[in-house]
Amino acid sequence: MFRKLSKAERIDLAKSKIARVLDHFLYVLELHSNNSFVVYSNTLTSQIPQSYAANAFEVFQRSMHQIEIVRLCALWDSADSDKENIPTVIELIDDEEILDLLAHETRKYWGDSSSRILNTSDDPEIAAMVQEAVNRSNREFGNEQAAKAKIELQGSISHAREIIK
Repeated sequence: MFRKLSKAERIDLAKSKIARVLDHFLYVLELHSNNSFVVYSNTLTSQIPQSYAANAFEVFQRSMHQIEIVRLCALWDSADSDKENIPTVIELIDDEEILDLLAHETRKYWGDSSSRILNTSDDPEIAAMVQEAVNRSNREFGNEQAAKAKIELQGSISHAREIIK
């Protein structure tokens, strides 16, 4: 489905979609949290006096419960270029080269980060050695984070594919 796009386009599209997927996910969490009071407990119903609105409240409860289910299902709907869901993001990034590129972004982020050293030595040779040690540490940390990112992405893709099945 996304094979016609370049690797960079797929990464950019995945990044924009995952931001929206996270928004949708947070909305489902909010719904679930609200439903813990509206649907699953008597906290709210105990505060409403007996009235003719009981039927309306029951419809409200059912609609709250159903919209949570609908929104949760939408997160796992089939992959499509127009959809903002987990399977679409998986299809965009489930490629060894793309995972390598994402890992490289992580490596570059940490490896290129400049650290400000406090209380530097007045001796330029020592200051340079300290700066090089910090830079080396940042590069090593970047390599570790890149490897971790790739492993975690591969694991997440695998778990998502199991859920989809």
